[in-house]
Amino acid sequence: IRRPYMGNTLLVRTPVELPALPGVSATRMKNGTWQLTLEGGATPQSVLESLVAERIPVEHFEIAAPSLDEIFIRVVTNHESRESA
Repeated sequence: IRRPYMGNTLLVRTPVELPALPGVSATRMKNGTWQLTLEGGATPQSVLESLVAERIPVEHFEIAAPSLDEIFIRVVTNHESRESA
């Protein structure tokens, strides 16, 4: 169920503060892990390449799986948008 909705949030653990990164629209620290929201067109690979190019030590890198609540909200929002169009 989650696979089609994955891809726009990354989880990154690093011992240093993250700078602004190309392709990342928002960053948020939660439980010692950075949550990075990708801009349209950005890929997890391009963000990882930016981290390496900036010589940022990466301890953990993961494409975040959305919660079932987040998936439900996306599905309902998309359905309502189509009905009103």
